[in-house]
Amino acid sequence: MNERGDALDAEGFVPPLERMREIFLKHDFIRHATVVAELIDLAHMEAPNFAEKLGGGRMWGSAGSVADSVDLRHSLDPVDAETERDSLELMQLLIRLADQMKYHDISSEGSEFVANAFRRGLEMLRSREREP
Repeated sequence: MNERGDALDAEGFVPPLERMREIFLKHDFIRHATVVAELIDLAHMEAPNFAEKLGGGRMWGSAGSVADSVDLRHSLDPVDAETERDSLELMQLLIRLADQMKYHDISSEGSEFVANAFRRGLEMLRSREREP
């Protein structure tokens, strides 16, 4: 339950997680797709540790985490338009997850930090696109 008395709707987290998994598989990020798939399974099972795992370091941590891998490039590969679109979608999905976590009072320091950084990054991209 959160402060409003709402029960955690773990199933509500599944659609963005499923889309993230699809993107990671498309780009051969198998380890990250597996992390996300485990979260999807925990949500379906309404596992008591779902919120803890969702807010943990494998998702929001530093090097090697799901959030750290939104660039979707392997090493120094050039970025194509499709990969760039998928990277932006991953950022938006992570922001969406962080917002859902905040709504349910299960935010973590990592989810808040990453979502705020991605928001700033997306805003910078949008402002550059508006420049003549």
